[in-house]
Amino acid sequence: MADTAENELIHPPSLAYALMSASTGRPDREVVLGDMEESFQIRATRGLREARSWYWRQALASALPLLRCRLGRSGFTADALSVATILVALAGMLVWQESVARSAAHEFALAFESAPAMAARLVYIVVQMISVTAGALAIGLIAVGRGHGLFRSAHRRLAVLAVLIIAPALIESLVSEAGYSPTFVLPWAAAMAVAVVLGGRIAARLAASRTQAR
Repeated sequence: MADTAENELIHPPSLAYALMSASTGRPDREVVLGDMEESFQIRATRGLREARSWYWRQALASALPLLRCRLGRSGFTADALSVATILVALAGMLVWQESVARSAAHEFALAFESAPAMAARLVYIVVQMISVTAGALAIGLIAVGRGHGLFRSAHRRLAVLAVLIIAPALIESLVSEAGYSPTFVLPWAAAMAVAVVLGGRIAARLAASRTQAR
């Protein structure tokens, strides 16, 4: 039984392996998974925890580019995939905004009634930045694929995301009395832009890590 447990320990993390397998097209799957397995086994001889961590990093960094390549081969164009990713990211941000960010700000205001109103707004902004960063990260990773560097492709898509997030709130604050005041919207817009840039930078780092590992 001890031998069995020891043999199981040297396998890559099952969820990360499944993610790589599902993201890779059938023609490349055996080669990609085989190369990952070989590199994992080499690293495992130097430390199992670090090897597992490395495998997870590679799986997360590679999943979206591999999926993009797989869908591209099936006739699903890169532009269509980018549009779909932006729309899904926006939908996720709206859900997060209504169900998490507003709730967090409201709970903060109730818990700290003596705190200034700006403090609750700051909580709202920070919590919403999490979803914007995650959306920008997903779009950045989608853009990094064969023949598409981050600067050539992702920046244009991230700019579209930033405009779609920020422009409606800015316009509403200018033309509607029901909109947020400019004193809130301008810092909020700056924070959302920072979140988009942050997501893009994380995507760039993950892509660079993936390239160095090859």
